[in-house]
This record gives sequence, structure tokens and C-alpha cells, in this order.
Amino acid sequence: MSFSGNVRSFTHRLQEYATQQHHLNNENPLIELLEISEETLPTKSDSKFFVLLPTYMIGGSRFTPTLTEILTTPMHDYLESYDNVKRCAGIIGSGNLTLGKMYVITAKTYAKNTICLY
Repeated sequence: MSFSGNVRSFTHRLQEYATQQHHLNNENPLIELLEISEETLPTKSDSKFFVLLPTYMIGGSRFTPTLTEILTTPMHDYLESYDNVKRCAGIIGSGNLTLGKMYVITAKTYAKNTICLY
């Protein structure tokens, strides 16, 4: 999932790099991308995967001082469906350093509360 497009751009560049490396030595795995959104129906994953989570927060103003993470419910549903969490090899976080202590908090929360088995 990518609000600004930065995460999507990163994953596409990573996919291109993996494809180039695969063609060079035929040993590196190819990367398939699946973007999870509210429209995504959870399906069973047949292979191991990594989850790349952005940090999206709302709040933090003088009216709502508490920051609340948003937009990751579809990923949580995907991991919980069909026991997909057992094929999760790891959680990767992204975000903006201006978030301070909240930087990559979404990924940290998932990593702490989700047992990724490899």
C-alpha cells in the first residue's frame, strides 16, 4: 500500500533489480508484488513473502494530540486469512523521519504482534 507512491516506486525498483540479477546468474529469486488495499479480497498465499508497511498516522494536532495509525487493516486481514501469517518471512517498515518516535511504528507494531515464521 502506498499513499504518496514512494513505497510503490521502491518496490517496483526492487522488483526490476531482482529480475536483472536473476537473468545474470539465474540464482536470485524473482519478486512478485501484491498491493493490499480495502478492495483486496484475502486469498491464500502459496509462497513466502515479506510485508512492506508504510507509516500512516492521523492526529497529533492541538485538538487530537494522540497519533493513530491508519490504513493497515486490509493487511492485517490478509495476514489473518488462510493462515497467511505462517508464510510471512518478515516485516519491513517505511516512513518519514519527521515522525520522530513514530517512525516506522506501524511495522514495529506488526512485527511485535505478528509472528512471522520462515
